[in-house]
Amino acid sequence: MNKVDESNPVAYFISFIGPYYSRSGTLLNFKSKYFEKEFIRVGSRFSNLIRDLTRLREELNNNSVIIIMSPAHKVTILAKIILRKKIILDAGWPLTDGVLSRGFKISKSFKLSKSFILDFVSFQIADLVLAETFSQADRIHRIYQVPRKKIEVSYTGLNEVAFIAQKRKSIKVQNLKSQLKLNSNAITILFRGKINNESGIDTIISSANDLSTEANFIFLTGKENTLKSLSSNCFLVSDVNEDEMAQIYRLADVALGQISNHRRLKYTIPHKAYEAGYFGKCYVTARSRGLLEIFSQNECYFLEEATPEALKSAIRSLRDSNLRSEYEVAISKTYERKISQQEINLSFEKLVLRYLK
Repeated sequence: MNKVDESNPVAYFISFIGPYYSRSGTLLNFKSKYFEKEFIRVGSRFSNLIRDLTRLREELNNNSVIIIMSPAHKVTILAKIILRKKIILDAGWPLTDGVLSRGFKISKSFKLSKSFILDFVSFQIADLVLAETFSQADRIHRIYQVPRKKIEVSYTGLNEVAFIAQKRKSIKVQNLKSQLKLNSNAITILFRGKINNESGIDTIISSANDLSTEANFIFLTGKENTLKSLSSNCFLVSDVNEDEMAQIYRLADVALGQISNHRRLKYTIPHKAYEAGYFGKCYVTARSRGLLEIFSQNECYFLEEATPEALKSAIRSLRDSNLRSEYEVAISKTYERKISQQEINLSFEKLVLRYLK
């Protein structure tokens, strides 16, 4: 840990994963004029966690607050006992949601119960819990019996700093460009994210196959996945860095959101929605309560139904570049005004200052 000037207040961000992971990276990697930010990596094993937190206690700035980064909820309990500081849990969502999003099986019953208990205890112990949406905040209050005044909304956002790096030549991107040029389709659609039911991947693949002579589809996934039955207008890219991801976004005309009616979408805003706003891409998605907290009908292309027919109709309409441009301008303005990294951090600073002298 770097030695911090005792005269300056400090927010210590603690996790057993890295400083750029998930939603907490948006908060950590943006400079504040009111307090310093320090990342502390701790061990995930119980014995290592006790050792690391005990060590940290001896070095803490007197005027400081602890931020438990997502998804390190389990650190909350020991941090409260050992560090004796105010704890802000940047949860975003319950860990239980992650287990359920992958589909419930009897074999996962123990893991689900363990996650629920961990959520419940960490939410109760934290001095403040940050939720990803107002719908999620109300849900945490209802299910986990957390006082509503102890929950604040902090949108997940995007770590824009990661995309500032200079554009570099990439073999993956160059190969993709070459493949796209071989197709004379008028529009390029980007799917970025996990291959799961929540994303509506079957609906997207069905639409892509039916539009084989009308649209190109880029499937950008975190890890190499085997997608079966893809037509010649579909291109799979995986395991890219932030610079490559930015370049691929710029190749696309339309970015796809979650094309499903998964119940979790009532409470969440997918990362790809923030990405579409940042890169100024027309965003096609199923309508959801979470998205409607930020975006209006004119800022996203909301599907009336999460079906292949509705998605194909939307893509055919969006071959009109003027129509796409209207959505691009609208989503960019909303992003800058409401959910940019700067705006999210300005709101976050106000919450942190409650606990600093």
